Amino acid sequence: MSLLVVGSVAFDCLESPYGKVERALGGAATYFAVAASHFTHVNLVGIVGDDFTSKDAEIFRGRTIDIEGLERAAGKTFFWSGRYSENLNERITLVTDLNVFADFSPSSRKNIASPNMSFWRISSRPAARRASASREEAENRGAGHHELLDRTDQCGAA
Repeated sequence: MSLLVVGSVAFDCLESPYGKVERALGGAATYFAVAASHFTHVNLVGIVGDDFTSKDAEIFRGRTIDIEGLERAAGKTFFWSGRYSENLNERITLVTDLNVFADFSPSSRKNIASPNMSFWRISSRPAARRASASREEAENRGAGHHELLDRTDQCGAA
């Protein structure tokens, strides 16, 4: 079985009453791919900027994650900053910079084999909504496969 994961790979700045972390690797596709790699082979499709280094990509090494679909583009990687309250279920978004993710078009990734399942985490924001149009392509290509589509707005302010 294989899994196609399409979504954001990002840098996060996290603040809480317990401390602050800058430039932590984040993004829905990152977290989902790493978790899923414990159970199956993952093909990751996303986009990062030229500020994403080989050291940043180390999280994917040694796991069953194929990052051939991780596109590199001129510019900065998606960035999110937030402040969590004492109750870590509550947060305020301070900054959301889509950067190269704003023009991300996963439909250009033709070299990914047809997966058994796929997970899409694409924002409902207009710039990222264009990317969700390619899910039809995935559904047509993956006839008979299960499709998990999560189209919640990951980029919206709190």
